[in-house]
Amino acid sequence: MSTALRLLLVEDAPLDARALREMLADVDGMARPELHHVTSLAQAEAALASAAYDCILLDLRLPDSEGVYGVDRIRERHQEVTLVVLTGNSDQEAALLALQHGAQDYVLKGSHDGESLLRLLRHAVERNRLVIQMERARQQEYHRASHDILTGLPNRQLFTDRTRTALAQRCRERLVLCFVDLDGFKTVNDLHGHATGDALLIAVAAALQDSVRAGDTVARLGGDEFAVLLTQARDADEAALVAERMVQRVAALTRIDGKGIRIAASIGLAMHPAHGRDVDQLLASADRAMYRAKAAGKGQWRFSLPMEEQGQKLLRPDFDMGALRLWYQPWFDTRSLGCMGLEALIRIDGHAAADTALAQAHAQQALPLLGSWVLEQACRNWLALAAGNVAPPQVAVNVSAAELVTPDYPASTLRLLDTLGMPCAALQLEVAEDDLADLPEGSTLLQNLGRLRSHGVRIALDRFGRSQAALGKLASLPVDVVKIDIRHVRELRTQPQARAFLASVIGYATALGCETVLCGIETAADLENLGNLAPARVQGFGLALPLQGGSAQTCLLPC
Repeated sequence: MSTALRLLLVEDAPLDARALREMLADVDGMARPELHHVTSLAQAEAALASAAYDCILLDLRLPDSEGVYGVDRIRERHQEVTLVVLTGNSDQEAALLALQHGAQDYVLKGSHDGESLLRLLRHAVERNRLVIQMERARQQEYHRASHDILTGLPNRQLFTDRTRTALAQRCRERLVLCFVDLDGFKTVNDLHGHATGDALLIAVAAALQDSVRAGDTVARLGGDEFAVLLTQARDADEAALVAERMVQRVAALTRIDGKGIRIAASIGLAMHPAHGRDVDQLLASADRAMYRAKAAGKGQWRFSLPMEEQGQKLLRPDFDMGALRLWYQPWFDTRSLGCMGLEALIRIDGHAAADTALAQAHAQQALPLLGSWVLEQACRNWLALAAGNVAPPQVAVNVSAAELVTPDYPASTLRLLDTLGMPCAALQLEVAEDDLADLPEGSTLLQNLGRLRSHGVRIALDRFGRSQAALGKLASLPVDVVKIDIRHVRELRTQPQARAFLASVIGYATALGCETVLCGIETAADLENLGNLAPARVQGFGLALPLQGGSAQTCLLPC
């Protein structure tokens, strides 16, 4: 026998109510419904608030409700209860309108016997149950597709959609986009394991949500990168207060799973419309500002520069590009001692003043523009050597994280090579190990490196070995060359055990298909200390001093 329906009858006409009650009571072979009768919409709402019902049988004409008003009220407050409306022959249009407003079916008074009416009600309940199940499944699928599975925060796609919507709805109002990157997350993972790392990400998500208002959006973009959309910040000062609050609350996470940790957040802020007019521009501006925060000491926040200051106007008159010169440090093959490449170095009027130029560029946020100048000059100098048949296989240019996070960096680099007629394989871009530390898979920087590498540009990991966890990270990085930090050559002079680390790095890098370059060969003794380590390449002042480069018409000194 089927389960009895719990039925709420809302009917103010006593005769109609009695007829329905008697009809439903006289059903053979079917469970008699548990019927509760009220005479007004207000009584129905009170009954629904105090008990659960499978189905509501609602008259469209009540003392306190006429037509679809009662349907709308019940649907607004009790969306999952099956609703069937009662109507007379003259009200069929009202019944059809009730279906459009959310009723599952309608009953014409006097047109059913008890069995057919109960069957109609049961079918309506079953259809409603299936619709609810499908809607829940759809919502769950949408949630899985639009939210981060670990933290429950919106993912990159949902964050992008919400930002676009906010920009469209409030195009003349100020919105603030914050890019949040964790400092020290990789260390927590390496020391305490991924379970603790996951628990930390969940705690960071909660800390960021606690720092903002209900109408703001906190999202996890991937790895240890988060984004926050502030929709209610009145001005830059208020946005700065929120950023400072986020920094402080993340820094307060000193214990996770009972383990002591050290974590910080570097945050970049971009304001609409000063720092960007669409999602991509705002994200790129906030990303660059985040790297400024990291450069300031991590656990900091910084605003982006206005868009016009991110272009050519960035170089003020006191940044004298004309004083810059490029010199080139060769690296050599350990077997043939042939020159395999030249690394571009910045000098000012022939002096070793690269640090001064870079510091000035940092101060004015001109690294991307300085980097593009160096890249073009280095390529032109290499082509000048190639015209004289004395060019080594590669010319190397150091590239900063601030350049690599620019969305159009790969396209602009490939466009330059194509314009100059330079083979992609002749260019080697060198990225410091510190710039790749703690980066999540799928980050803009790694994607840009991968795109350049797919076109044949060689990627070198510079200053490798400064981090204890560097070796484990190597396999996941899109690199062709591993340049081992100078300190390991110096350690060989006094610490024989340093040989074991070098041997493991060279062996592992070779197994991954990477070429190794050992930097810092300053004396003949340094070369002898290598013994049978046999890295593929070596570089240092003990092998050759930097060579002066000129214009496209002036060749470098031959190696």
